[in-house]
Amino acid sequence: MNTTISPEDDDENTGGADRFGLSFPIKFCTFAQIGDGPPPINIEHLSECTLSRGDLTLLIGPTGGYKSTSMMYLGYCLATGTPWFGYEVCIQGRTLILQTENGKGRLYKDVWRMPIDKMGDRVAVSIPSNLGISFSNPDDRKSIQEYIQVFRPDVIVIDPWNSICDGDDFRSSRRTYNLVRETVGYGEDAPAIVVVHHMRKPRYSTRSSGRSKIYESAGSYGLVSAARTVFALEPLSDTEDDNRVLFSCVKNNNGPLRPATVWRYNNGSFEFVGRPDEILDLDVSSEDKAERLRELVEAGNVTRAELLEALKNEKGFGRTTIYKLVAELLASGVLVEQKGKLSVESDTDDTSEVSNDAITEELEGREPEDEDEQGELEF
Repeated sequence: MNTTISPEDDDENTGGADRFGLSFPIKFCTFAQIGDGPPPINIEHLSECTLSRGDLTLLIGPTGGYKSTSMMYLGYCLATGTPWFGYEVCIQGRTLILQTENGKGRLYKDVWRMPIDKMGDRVAVSIPSNLGISFSNPDDRKSIQEYIQVFRPDVIVIDPWNSICDGDDFRSSRRTYNLVRETVGYGEDAPAIVVVHHMRKPRYSTRSSGRSKIYESAGSYGLVSAARTVFALEPLSDTEDDNRVLFSCVKNNNGPLRPATVWRYNNGSFEFVGRPDEILDLDVSSEDKAERLRELVEAGNVTRAELLEALKNEKGFGRTTIYKLVAELLASGVLVEQKGKLSVESDTDDTSEVSNDAITEELEGREPEDEDEQGELEF
């Protein structure tokens, strides 16, 4: 019996399996069926194959890095058709934000700054209870499913991941993610899922860039591997009054990566500033930074606060970087600290750093033992 399946035998995308009395719970298509059919409609919400229906997108960033604010901004962009961090929005859709951290006070403070009249009823957010949201709780899942049926969101945001996942290991991440998918739904018609996740605590004085930033995601790598797209959002500097952020696409399985960009937060939205290489050098070597710091200390005894002030506008320097370099230079003996003041440790023995004037004064105070010695002193 010839069981070759041809494109003409297609029955409901089963590859002609029904013709032979077979039933596959998983659908199959030949390359010919895929190539001959029309392209998928309404699969992607943003350009360059990012934020797709039925797919997981991850946004990683440190604490206090405008992650939650950027998700509210995403809701605004999808509701109004405004580009989101430079990505053109393909359709005007609805966004449901499942968040567990911000109460009514914070939500009111953030929302009133945004043009609510332009968004209409296209953005909704959960008001967290004292117990938060648990996808392992059947009542919470039922509540979310009922609201999804009424609101019919195109994008569902979970903010943050560690508030709904009870562990950092792979099994915990996989178990929680499966519960999320069961609650939200599967397939190309299901909403896109955006998960907000924290970065690991910094271990180095230099900032990673490009694809390597993906390894800074906290916890198990399972969540990162499940995501089709991963964005990174970080403060550009450690200065408290600097509201600029660095936005990067560090993984995109459905399309190309875009260069990183710098944006400034302003009343609920983000304004484009420029490219990172136009603003600061993210690739300044640790050796160059250490030498610059040493030069400042050598010019005059300074405190750590004075170093921060002197370097706040220089490329590649932040509070964490400066403190890290100071600790390394103190440990290696290059710098010394006395009474809160930093100075450069002398490389030579103290006895060898006696000035010529001191030697002359010492010799002039001695009585010569003979004429030869006195002649040698007359120079």
